[in-house]
Amino acid sequence: MASTFLLLKNKTVARDKYQLLFEQYFCPRSVGFLPLIQHVYIANDCLWSYLLCDDFLAGALAIVITSQRAVEAIHEAIATHSLSYDSRLETVFNKTVYAVGPATAELLHTCGFKNIKGGYDAGNSDVLSDIVIDNESLRSDYKEKNVVFFTGEKRKDILPKKLRKFGFNLIEYVVYKTIPISPENTSREFNHYVDCNINHSHPNTDHWFIFFSPQGVSEILDYLKNNQNKNFKIASIGPTTQMFLLQNGILPHVIAPKPEPVSLCQSIQEYIRNQ
Repeated sequence: MASTFLLLKNKTVARDKYQLLFEQYFCPRSVGFLPLIQHVYIANDCLWSYLLCDDFLAGALAIVITSQRAVEAIHEAIATHSLSYDSRLETVFNKTVYAVGPATAELLHTCGFKNIKGGYDAGNSDVLSDIVIDNESLRSDYKEKNVVFFTGEKRKDILPKKLRKFGFNLIEYVVYKTIPISPENTSREFNHYVDCNINHSHPNTDHWFIFFSPQGVSEILDYLKNNQNKNFKIASIGPTTQMFLLQNGILPHVIAPKPEPVSLCQSIQEYIRNQ
C-alpha cells in the first residue's frame, strides 16, 4: 500500500532533493510540503547589480554560503534579470564557493556554480570555517581581497567571528529574511492536506509526518495526539527536533542521523523493512 509523506518545510526552489528521493525510494501516493516559515528575498535588483559590479567580480576572492535560501535568492536574482546572456556571469559562476552541507552544494551546482568546496565535508559553519582557513590558494590574497558571505538577516556568529579572527576581509551581504507564516494560513493549508490525502485514504495507508524543526508545529502535534488510531508515522531530522517531539508526547518512529535527504530516506526504508 502506497504511503503519503508530509514534509513540514518549505519546498526548495528549482528542485527539491527530498521530494525526488522520496519518489524514487517509496513510489508514494503523495509527497506534500507544509511551509511553516516564509523566506523573503531582499533587494533583488540590488543583489543583481552587486553580482555584476567590479567590487565583486574583481574584488571577491571567494563566496561563503551556509543556507540553501541564500542560494535561492541568488538564483532568483539571476533568473529574473539575465534575460539575455551576460559574459560577466561566467566570472560569477567560476568563483570558488564554500558551502555548508550537500544540499546547499548541489543547489549551487544546479544554479551554475562550478567550483564548490565544503558540501559533504562541511556539515556545519564551524567545519566550513576551517576548510576556508586551511585552503592554501586563499592565503596569498585573503588580506588584499574580500570573502563575501551571502546570508540571511539572522545567522549564527561562528563563521564570521572565526574568519575575521584569522584576518579575512569578510563582507556580509544579506539576501533574505525569515518571517513566520500566520497560524491561520498554516491551519488552512494543513486542513486541506488532511482532507485530500488522509481523510479519504485506504485504512491501511501509512501517513508519514517529517519534522525538520520545532518551529510552528503546535497544530500538527495536536492533530497527531487527537488521532492516534490512524496509521501515522513520525520521522525527525536530528536530536533537537527529536527531543522536542518527546517532550510533547510524540514518539518518533525514525530519527535521521544526518540532516540530509539520503540519510532520512534510508532510515525510513530500514524502518519499513523491519516492520
